[in-house]
Amino acid sequence: MAHIQIDDNEPRRSYDVGAPQTAFVIPFPFFSAADIRCSVGGLELASDGFSVTGAGQSAGGSLTLATSAANTVVTIWRDVAIKRTSDFPDSGPLRPSVLNTDLDRLTAINQQLNDKLNRSLRLPDGDKTVEVTLPPAPLRAGRLFGFDGDGALVAIPGPPEVAVTGTVPVAAERGVVARTLAQHLGTRLTIYDAGCLADGANDDAPALALFFATTVRKGGTLTIPWDAKLYLGSSVTVPRNWTLEGLGGNQGVTNNATESYYDRGAQVKLGPGATLRHGGNGGLLDLLVIRAGLVQPVPDVATAALLVSQFAGTGIESAGEDVTVRGCLILGHAVGVDSKGWARTKVLDCGVDCHFGINISGGWDINRLERCHVWPYMTATTPGVHAGSESSHAPLRRNAAGIDFNSDSGGNCDWSTAIDCFVYGHPIAFSQRNVSNVSFVRCQADYGSPNTGSLRGYSITGTTTYAALINCTGIAQATCVYVETTGGASADNGVRIIGGIWAASSFNIFIANGAAIVQGNQFYSGPVGVLFGSGAEPGSIIGNYFQGVADPIVIDGLVANKTEILGNSYDGVAEAEPNRLNTPLRVARAIDLEAASAPANQKFARWHNSNDEVTLQLVTDDYSTADPVYRVIKNGAFASTHQFYIGVTNQLEIGATNIRPNAHILPYGTGIFNLGGPSNLWLQLFAYSPTINTSDEAQKQDRAPIDDALLDAWADVSWCLYRMRDAVAEKGDAARIHSGAIAQQVHAALEAKGIDGFRYGLLCRDEVFEEVFEDRETEAGPRKELVERRPLGLRWGLRYTECFVVEAAYQRRRADQLEGGFADLARRVAALESQPPSSVG
Repeated sequence: MAHIQIDDNEPRRSYDVGAPQTAFVIPFPFFSAADIRCSVGGLELASDGFSVTGAGQSAGGSLTLATSAANTVVTIWRDVAIKRTSDFPDSGPLRPSVLNTDLDRLTAINQQLNDKLNRSLRLPDGDKTVEVTLPPAPLRAGRLFGFDGDGALVAIPGPPEVAVTGTVPVAAERGVVARTLAQHLGTRLTIYDAGCLADGANDDAPALALFFATTVRKGGTLTIPWDAKLYLGSSVTVPRNWTLEGLGGNQGVTNNATESYYDRGAQVKLGPGATLRHGGNGGLLDLLVIRAGLVQPVPDVATAALLVSQFAGTGIESAGEDVTVRGCLILGHAVGVDSKGWARTKVLDCGVDCHFGINISGGWDINRLERCHVWPYMTATTPGVHAGSESSHAPLRRNAAGIDFNSDSGGNCDWSTAIDCFVYGHPIAFSQRNVSNVSFVRCQADYGSPNTGSLRGYSITGTTTYAALINCTGIAQATCVYVETTGGASADNGVRIIGGIWAASSFNIFIANGAAIVQGNQFYSGPVGVLFGSGAEPGSIIGNYFQGVADPIVIDGLVANKTEILGNSYDGVAEAEPNRLNTPLRVARAIDLEAASAPANQKFARWHNSNDEVTLQLVTDDYSTADPVYRVIKNGAFASTHQFYIGVTNQLEIGATNIRPNAHILPYGTGIFNLGGPSNLWLQLFAYSPTINTSDEAQKQDRAPIDDALLDAWADVSWCLYRMRDAVAEKGDAARIHSGAIAQQVHAALEAKGIDGFRYGLLCRDEVFEEVFEDRETEAGPRKELVERRPLGLRWGLRYTECFVVEAAYQRRRADQLEGGFADLARRVAALESQPPSSVG
């Protein structure tokens, strides 16, 4: 082995790595690759985790990791085996190179021993000698290191988990303030005591899980200091009787454009798929619980839209009874808090910005939500994000319920309550589904303009019983309160709606099914104040105030005799008088909507009911006759086919599967309306004769022959056979084979020759949408209403009549050219045949 020079260098080097890196310098000499050891993030690598070059060189060498490291510390050190590798004979020559190598190895071993000594606890050189030998294992088990009055080492009692897990309390409060041991042992544990780095980058889940798994304590509080950023790469359950508490508080919104929520401390950041769970009888207090991987900050509308699309996973879950979540800010998850069917979950004084805010699911005992603010914290202060337009308001909306009490996880949330909670921008702000004895008290549901996506401020549905809304508010929802309860008898499926303030864009309070008491409310906008649908049970509408509501009270005729209306007041309401007690009540059917004796030019409507016929008589400026203008004939109480009369004789029959007119169907005007559209295609047209297209000379201008440029380009158009994708999906191999052309290919062929197929009326290209309908109860009864049009892209098409005309002209031109060629060839043959035969000599 070549002689190397051992200088006075520390045989260890640590590198703080930011961006991914694999290659590192070894700045000290070593004898073989086996002398080098390496750790990444404090964990030593196996020998196959890196490779080494430069053995036997005085200047050292290099190390290459098998896997790159990033945002961590890489440490390289020399570890020469302490053994003798040579032996000198009693006589004969002494080889200097072997002697030099042995001395180099001894020097290297001394350096590494000195390195280990410097990294060990030891007495200062100036101290007197005292006893520092460890007591025997039985005497030091479950104890801490301590020092007596002479500074000698002793074993003293300490927190049990220190002995079990091997973790160490914060040393002199991380070197900031020196305190006595008694003072230190009187403090609460922090996540640093649990072995967590809490730097926001390294995964703390294994250390935290190990701490909870091995501690002998039955409970307690583990704190997250303000400067700590706990990162959980996988789910962790805080055991029963433990509380995880942040120090410093985390409420309040940032300046979204310039500040990052990741800069806040007392933070629990959850990696992909990770959830913070609690095992019960404890809490999560004053924490920032945020999803990792969110774009931050959020300087503009486009970034805000991207951020909202990144929400994923569940933030906090109950894994036992009596979990308390208090003072937390929960951001960026698909679901903020989920009780998972456990009883007595409490969410108090929390801020939540997630698609689904708080899900109280199942359980058989009291759950409490108090002073929770479900609000778009992460986008609310982004420049350009505000109510007023579709694009600017969209980043403030979320796509699921704000607060939902339901039975999805078993149990019906008995006796649960939401008090002083606020929800903004969720399609359903507050919901009760299949639950019992749940109350909303002084809660507020808000939405912005335009209220696209808004469904309900408060939704009470399913088998829910004994529900209550007390002094609640709903603003700008499509429907402020929607009730459709089907469980229990009429005595217990009722809803009490008392002392609320409502301002909807459609129905303020809609009782589609179930009983309701509507008392002491104030209504300030919307076409309908209170609507009792055909499924409503006995109810009352008492002592309410209506201002600027077109129809304050609308009662379906089927339940009019079961509804009490008393003492309501009106301001600026055109329909006020008919809504007072003991006067003609505004109802959805069964009686006149307006006095039948009104002047002929005043619009009014009357329903006439009998066993077999329901007649709606409309009188307008155009129809002053007393004969029915529209009539609906019901052939039997349970008939599925109805006849809708227009006038007296013309009839439109609506059956279970067909609409059968026995009159002409004509559009209003000429050249105005389409039959179908890009998103509403007819499947097939069956006709007795072909369609007739207008081709009147009087309606056409700029007439000209079909030009050769178009026909030259058309020569490259190909016809083909094909099958329709949806037919193949439905019928498989039985799907029919069709013939035709492909619109995009026609476009490409024409465009290659400089021809615009759209200009010639050959091609169509239209934006198509998926139309989403919902069943909704209206004054006229149940109906499907269009609630959303989802863009699906562009759909190409051909006007085959135009294409066939061009094809015919192209074929005619070819035929003319062929005929001309044949004629010329015939003339030439005739000329040749007319010549005398030549002699061959």
